[in-house]
Amino acid sequence: MAQDESLPHQEYLANMVLARLRRYSGRPHLALHILAALDRVAPAYWSGWIGWETLLSGGTRPESDDLDVPSTRAARALRGLLEACRPGALPAFNEARARLHAAAAVWPALRAETAALIVALNPFEPEVPAPMQAWCSGETPVIPFGLYGVSISPSADPQVETATAYVLGTPGKRGRRFLVPGLELIQDARVLTRDAAHTPGRTETGLAALALAGELGETRDTFFRRVYGFRFVAYRHRAVLDTLCHRMRSLLGEAGEIRREEVESTNDSEKDPESEGASSNAISLTLRQAIVVPDLRCLLPTADRVLRALAVVGPTSASAAAESLRMPLRTIQAVLQQLVADGACTVERDGRRVAYRVQDTTFTEVTAA
Repeated sequence: MAQDESLPHQEYLANMVLARLRRYSGRPHLALHILAALDRVAPAYWSGWIGWETLLSGGTRPESDDLDVPSTRAARALRGLLEACRPGALPAFNEARARLHAAAAVWPALRAETAALIVALNPFEPEVPAPMQAWCSGETPVIPFGLYGVSISPSADPQVETATAYVLGTPGKRGRRFLVPGLELIQDARVLTRDAAHTPGRTETGLAALALAGELGETRDTFFRRVYGFRFVAYRHRAVLDTLCHRMRSLLGEAGEIRREEVESTNDSEKDPESEGASSNAISLTLRQAIVVPDLRCLLPTADRVLRALAVVGPTSASAAAESLRMPLRTIQAVLQQLVADGACTVERDGRRVAYRVQDTTFTEVTAA
């Protein structure tokens, strides 16, 4: 309506709200698509809010010193916090945290996002805000406040699927989940990953789940569901669980010990055709030293990586997308075909040239004032 009636600032506001909603709904690639369009036409005093949303959506944006208003100060402070996530920079991170708190105090929504982001980046924060507790403790893989994009490093190799979150496990304490940039803030912990030829998988996720549970551990059923996403059936999955525990012990090494305790159970779901008796394993992890392990339950899917590339570079062919992402062409073609079928992107044809564009049925290109 604002576009039809030539009300540019109302149009900018409507699209900023849409970009924010896209980020909160876990689609930062659509948020970046909207924000890039806004950045091309909106006046300079919109740059602070655009910069804030772009950074939280996982994008990059040149810093502008032309304006000194609350929104630009908040965006600069946010950039400073993200840049402070580097090896041995915890003191600098704490200083940047204080500046961001001061800059974000002008708007309650920014204050809430700031508190959530700081906890998501730094697993040493003593107090966890209520909205972040379920994610930090591993109860849900959904990152609150639309912070999903923050965990996507612009410098990361796009050919490699990497975790967006890790878990810090400490002897005698329950583990804490945090976003990938916070990995640089941790110095005295053993990072548990296999060699570069192997993508992290169930082994790492199992260790992450046990670290989050603490030394009390979890029942076999709960642990299996957290790692695999479905119910444990003894006669079908006992060998799978045994293999997983063997691999977790191998990866853990001398850093700790995994224990499995037999506990009698009368749960009918545990019975199988091969056995009248039913039993359940309690599984726990006792650490001797601090560990850091990727939690693949927060993995960035391939489809989202492709959509993110399309949102950043604009309409492009499958071959160009494959080259940009350094992924096999057939993989990209299969993903794009599925995205077109799902309505997430559209096909544009110009003769023999075929290009794919991110589709957002609500968003329309912003017009210049």
